[in-house]
Amino acid sequence: MPKKPHSPRQRMLRAGLLSCAAGCTFPALAIQIDTSSPDVTIRWDNTIRLNAGVRTGKPDSRILNNPNYDESDGKFGRGDFATKRLDVVSELDVSYKNDFGARVTAAGWYDASYNDTSVHTTVPGYASSYNNNQYNSTVKRYTRGPSAEFLDAFV
Repeated sequence: MPKKPHSPRQRMLRAGLLSCAAGCTFPALAIQIDTSSPDVTIRWDNTIRLNAGVRTGKPDSRILNNPNYDESDGKFGRGDFATKRLDVVSELDVSYKNDFGARVTAAGWYDASYNDTSVHTTVPGYASSYNNNQYNSTVKRYTRGPSAEFLDAFV
């Protein structure tokens, strides 16, 4: 016998509990690396963030009837997770006698809500506005991931 789907209210409650639990689980992670030299200090800071977002309203029919915009609004229904995103920001600082130093900052992300890379239109008679009904590389990189980028690096 198939499982009974959860109601939108149950999914929203689960998303809220998951968000609260995740916020309590991941503190900022920072370490000072011992260099055995009083002149050199190295610090590595990491911030891990989980975001969960649930669509609480119905998709807008005016958007769903437009073949240029319907894929984004029609992807998630009421009560669906519109984002299940993991973000990591990592910072490495090296200092010499507190006068000179170097810094590198990078960010990485992944959103499990976009695991399904196929894109479907909701307007009859129209093809998806994405090539071959697949997300383009920009959406895959910046929305779904996993991906990363350097934010800054200097001496």
